[in-house]
Amino acid sequence: MNSRITPQEADQMFKALAQPTRRRIMETLGMQHMSLMSLCEYAGVSQGTVSYHCAILREARLLGTSGRGLCVDTTGIAELTHYMDRAFLSTTW
Repeated sequence: MNSRITPQEADQMFKALAQPTRRRIMETLGMQHMSLMSLCEYAGVSQGTVSYHCAILREARLLGTSGRGLCVDTTGIAELTHYMDRAFLSTTW
């Protein structure tokens, strides 16, 4: 993978994932794509709350859209995973 995120971008992604509601949204969308309204019904929270958290996840490049609704941005997740591998696992012990 040639794409590399900066430490600041990784910070933004980690901060977005630090909030329990956003993690729950990501876990739910990792299982299936959903419309915003379906996600609201599934999570049992208001559209405003879900929209707010989805905007933060989108800005952090963790959430995207497809023809079937909201979905996990697999490119963003892969970039974060690659960053973690480089940052934490590249040292030889």
